[in-house]
Amino acid sequence: MTLLVLVSVFIISAVALYGERKVIHSYTDLADFAVRMIGYFTFVALFISAMYWLTQIIHGLHIPAGTKAQVVFLVSYLLGSIPFGLIFTKFSGYGDIRKIGSGNIGATNVLRTGNKELAALTFFMDAAKGMAAVLVADEINPALGAAAGIGALLGHLYPIWLEFKGGKGVATAIGAITALSWPVGIVVIVLWIIVAVLFRYSSLAAIISVGAAPFLGISLVADGEGAQLLSIFVMAIFVLMRHVGNIRRLLKGEEPKIGDDIDPETRAK
Repeated sequence: MTLLVLVSVFIISAVALYGERKVIHSYTDLADFAVRMIGYFTFVALFISAMYWLTQIIHGLHIPAGTKAQVVFLVSYLLGSIPFGLIFTKFSGYGDIRKIGSGNIGATNVLRTGNKELAALTFFMDAAKGMAAVLVADEINPALGAAAGIGALLGHLYPIWLEFKGGKGVATAIGAITALSWPVGIVVIVLWIIVAVLFRYSSLAAIISVGAAPFLGISLVADGEGAQLLSIFVMAIFVLMRHVGNIRRLLKGEEPKIGDDIDPETRAK
């Protein structure tokens, strides 16, 4: 499963980078493109390796099952609280993403810098941390995966490092849902893409796709997997709660569309 996650994230990152590649006119341009791809791939590989060793460490702890469950939830929260959007934009020279656009640390706000590949990488790494939290918990005890998904989402929504002011949790929830039930996750992703392409509202795509997840779960989650279904329902509620403001703006016709509100000060960077 870890290998599957690694290969999937590598492919997605490669597609995102290829779509935003510069026109290569010289060996210098080619070298720059290659360095950026190697850098992104190395980062993803280190992230997956860290998840593997984290699994081994927690699995090897000789502590009561109840305490181990608490440790898994705490680690999932801390994993979810990693602000990839903030980290990527700072290291790429865009400054503090919280001072751009909506002030959110998620991929949609990263897109307002005008850097699509950075936004794509943010989305997929935010999804990867939700997925990784569930997979790590499953390796330790399959009964802990559902709680780990919620823990990772709470970490993204309320990160301790950022005074509990995080993102809206769409990518992290999608990653966790996919790890809990890949059929539900795939349908949610397809729904998100369809709505985003048709209407160009990231928030509307999130509301419809994640909001549909519990209903999809009723049909697609296997019998006896009540914990997974409950986890999907709880995560959907949290994501929808974070989009109340977006729902109001959508109803008023004031919600910005994808790419329409790129910050002019960062577009040229």
